Amino acid sequence: MITQRDMLLTVVVCLQVMMDVDNGNHLHWMVVNIPGEKFSEGDTIAEYNSPTPGKGEGPHRYVFLAMEQGRGQVEPSVLSERVSRSCSPANRSGLNVRALQSRLGLSEPVAANYLTVEHEDFVDSIKEYCKDQQQQQGISK
Repeated sequence: MITQRDMLLTVVVCLQVMMDVDNGNHLHWMVVNIPGEKFSEGDTIAEYNSPTPGKGEGPHRYVFLAMEQGRGQVEPSVLSERVSRSCSPANRSGLNVRALQSRLGLSEPVAANYLTVEHEDFVDSIKEYCKDQQQQQGISK
């Protein structure tokens, strides 16, 4: 039996989370196999992508969800379709949180938080940095 102290967590960060929408969630970060509070010991599936709302788009809502892994350790390779490096747009759209919960045996969120971000001048510098990174890595949009 897995005790609370031994519980593994999955953390997902999405833009405008809708739990059961196939193409409504844009993944910004995913880490699995987090042992309790030791976030740095988890397995990163999708590296963190900063919020970058465009000019005139209004506020974007980003939701952070932590869910318990009821089946224990997740083999990261089963999520290969979600692997993404920071600044890479690959494999980030169309995340269905409910389907992910079912597939991995995740609980309902045990913790959640959100932030709202509107376009600010710093967004342009993030986008420029990512554009440079993509060119260096040979990634096209």
